Amino acid sequence: MADISEIKKLAHTLNLMNIYNGNIDLTDEKISNLDYLYNILKQEVDIRSDNKKRQSKRVRIFQSIRFLILQKSHKE
Repeated sequence: MADISEIKKLAHTLNLMNIYNGNIDLTDEKISNLDYLYNILKQEVDIRSDNKKRQSKRVRIFQSIRFLILQKSHKE
């Protein structure tokens, strides 16, 4: 079973401050299933991480192309 502290860490990573600060009660088992909530937040963190990696790769490729174009234009 997921631990509340793990869920709070994921909420903090996602900038979900109401969960992280405890304004939303995660201990009320009638309302939330902690494992389900943990899995949802973990998926969101993973998606954001993958998107960030893709974006970084695109930026590096763009910078490399730009460098090559500038280098070529200086030779001419």
